[in-house]
Amino acid sequence: MSRELLDKIIKAYDIRGLVDEEVIPDFTFALGIAFAKFVEREREPATIVVGEDMRPSSPDLAGAFSDGITSQGLDVIRIGLASTDQLYFAAGKFFKRVPIIPMPTPIR
Repeated sequence: MSRELLDKIIKAYDIRGLVDEEVIPDFTFALGIAFAKFVEREREPATIVVGEDMRPSSPDLAGAFSDGITSQGLDVIRIGLASTDQLYFAAGKFFKRVPIIPMPTPIR
């Protein structure tokens, strides 16, 4: 994936791209690896809570993202379909301190 394409997809506060063209399971797997490495470098190792939105592509993308994280030795709790508020609640319920990442919501 080119730097130009990454700059187009990854923004300061979200990830947006075309599903099945720019945002594919291989991309979200690599993103999971990168996120896990960031968490390990910036914070203590933690468990990551991953939620999904209602789009048909979300389960596959969330699964690939979670697989990328777990491939680096971190744990993941997948809560399935959830709003951002539910994701924050789940993270607060399970842990006192945890990195939270809502599943990227690619547009089509």
